Amino acid sequence: MWRLYPTMSIQLNRIIPISGAKLMNQASAKTAEYHVASFIMQIDVSQDAVVRQSIEATPGAEIHADNGKGKIVFTIESDNQKHIGNYADELKYQPGVLTLAPVYHQYLEE
Repeated sequence: MWRLYPTMSIQLNRIIPISGAKLMNQASAKTAEYHVASFIMQIDVSQDAVVRQSIEATPGAEIHADNGKGKIVFTIESDNQKHIGNYADELKYQPGVLTLAPVYHQYLEE
């Protein structure tokens, strides 16, 4: 299974650099964009600390609520919609994540 990220492609946990990574940055350079997306994540409670660290390590991510029973609400902000999608893909495959549901996406051109 292949997944494309801004600077790499991953196949079965093997990281392979790709030369077309600059194309994503060129697209966002045309207009000033601002994206924010919110998500609800259901997790295995025993993996709470690991999942929270993964979210907090994601550029532009912020946790807004954690009920302590396996549900986390967070947002990701970025200047590129693809970055948000890529970060969401990375997070949903983290150990302990059961579901990841997008709630809202807002896009502004500046």
